[in-house]
Amino acid sequence: VSSYGGKLKYTISYVAGQRGTAIEDPDIQIIGNDITLVARQPWQRGQGTRESRQFEVVFREVSVLQ
Repeated sequence: VSSYGGKLKYTISYVAGQRGTAIEDPDIQIIGNDITLVARQPWQRGQGTRESRQFEVVFREVSVLQ
């Protein structure tokens, strides 16, 4: 990811206990130069399962008029 955007590929591995619940925090937080980029991918995790999923996030620079 460069200062003008880019792609980030990542893998999440998840192992759940029988009574555990998934944490709904963001998957990615990139902080720097007075900005924060945040990404979250919605997916249903099964209880008592072991899973790995791959995701790709595209960050783009956009102008915001105020």
